[in-house]
Amino acid sequence: MSNTPDLPSLDMTAVPALFESPAPSTAARNAVVGLPDGLRCSRRATKRQMLDLSRVANAAAHLERLPEPGESIHCVMKGNFDSWDLVPAVLRLAAPATIGYLGVATLGFNARGTAELCRLMDAGQIEQVDFIASTCFQAKGAAEWAGLHTQLTARGGRCVAVRSHAKLLLFAMSDGAAYAIESSANLRSCRMAEQFCMTHDRGLFDFHHSWITHFINEATR
Repeated sequence: MSNTPDLPSLDMTAVPALFESPAPSTAARNAVVGLPDGLRCSRRATKRQMLDLSRVANAAAHLERLPEPGESIHCVMKGNFDSWDLVPAVLRLAAPATIGYLGVATLGFNARGTAELCRLMDAGQIEQVDFIASTCFQAKGAAEWAGLHTQLTARGGRCVAVRSHAKLLLFAMSDGAAYAIESSANLRSCRMAEQFCMTHDRGLFDFHHSWITHFINEATR
């Protein structure tokens, strides 16, 4: 005879499904659609200006001006353009100055950006390039990576894939200005809300340039 007491049976149909994921809502999937326009705020005391470029199809083409020394410009956009477009935009706004050094850190890139980068180098608008991509991009976008690496190194640029998730653009201009763009966006199209901050500051440029150079040097030993 068992000494185990009789236990009441449990009706499993009455137990709530605690671990079922809720059905995704349309609002959540398309939250970027509801991102309000006009998110502009200026802080004169710290020389920071906030701009919303959400309504602009090509944010780079409509970036009104470059930041002044010590100033940061913060932008929010909906992802309806490639962040790469900021590079020719800087050239257009800085003219007649050119880019003496371009430092790039990105998860991924695309063929259009590669072609534009090479065109600008061939035209003398960009002289020296250091380019860091992710090993994830190297593996999953083998064709794009091979095209970028082959064409960039043929022009004297340095291009490596490392374990990095950074998104950054560095500009050392021929007129002595130094800019850094710190961003959430990769240099390829992505249909999501993204942000970037463009700063005119030699110290910030030097800070980012130091670790980019470290990665490049270590990977090319």
